[in-house]
Amino acid sequence: MNIVNDQQLRQLQQCFEALAAKAKGSSPGVECGGSAALSESIGRICTTVAECLHEAYECHEPDRKSTFVVAVAGGFSSGKSSFLNAVIGENICPVDTEITTKANTKFMYGTVPAYYRVEAAGLRALSVAEYQNIVQSKPETGESADFEIRLPNKLLEKFTFLDTPGRGADDEPVDVDGDDCLSQCTQYSTDDLTSNRACEAADCIIYLSHPDNIRGEEEGVPGDKEFLLSEVARSRPVLVVMPQVDRTIKNKGKTEAEQLVAKYQEEVNALREENPQLSPLYCIGGFGRKNVDSEMRRDSLKKLFDGLNELYRSALAEQERHIKFVEDKRQALIEKAAEVVNELSEKSEMLK
Repeated sequence: MNIVNDQQLRQLQQCFEALAAKAKGSSPGVECGGSAALSESIGRICTTVAECLHEAYECHEPDRKSTFVVAVAGGFSSGKSSFLNAVIGENICPVDTEITTKANTKFMYGTVPAYYRVEAAGLRALSVAEYQNIVQSKPETGESADFEIRLPNKLLEKFTFLDTPGRGADDEPVDVDGDDCLSQCTQYSTDDLTSNRACEAADCIIYLSHPDNIRGEEEGVPGDKEFLLSEVARSRPVLVVMPQVDRTIKNKGKTEAEQLVAKYQEEVNALREENPQLSPLYCIGGFGRKNVDSEMRRDSLKKLFDGLNELYRSALAEQERHIKFVEDKRQALIEKAAEVVNELSEKSEMLK
């Protein structure tokens, strides 16, 4: 980002204050030693201010974010990968009834399709088949758990999506220091920690959770409820989503399914009282491979993206407010510099 940082701004402010004090002949702790010394001191400081001002003029507004980053998270087999496949219009994410995704994958815009593993030395190119195989394998110690996929998809010019591992899917919990936990629980699975890392890097989260999975803490391992009330979920907007509604209707019947949805809405509303960042419940479905052109899929995507677009517009407005604040702050410093330089010029005339 090409902008005067806070430290430079503070130094500029201190320099202005020192100049004003010297011009009034009352700079504490500085022995000027007479008019000649004062003139020389003023000259040196003016040179410093001129250099700082040059940097201020040269700096530009903060870089505007090109995309809105959305993490797709939730319990294992909650339909995250099916949802993302529907969003991008391609069956790239592995989908199975068994636990699949074991790493974070960033879906972003690119002029040509490209698949990469993020490594310390840079990006390593993969084929689609290689990606689908590796992303389902638990990374070895020291291995990267991140992938990057670039696609010429217009939607990805606006949104960057992060596919994450299913929470609670790892059999072996990992001890975490209490200060680093996202809730009061003391153990997280490796997949939970990988998912948390993606969520922390996102502007907002789409959290998929079925009523059967919105459990509390069990045997020291965090559940959906703990995540939705965690610090990472409190620090950014979270769209709470009940997926696979069509499957629920098929398995339980319409009446029982409607009762289940109503009860779940009450549970989410109760959580929203504790965490205002949570959205009202979104109910979606139609993301199976046989439902590519289903009306339910289209309606589900429309509802979700209406919510996402509202968050996107809000983020853009906040970004513009921040940029204006920085510009106003810089302009105020420039105006103050001009005022002090004029005062110093008059003081110098008096010393002749």
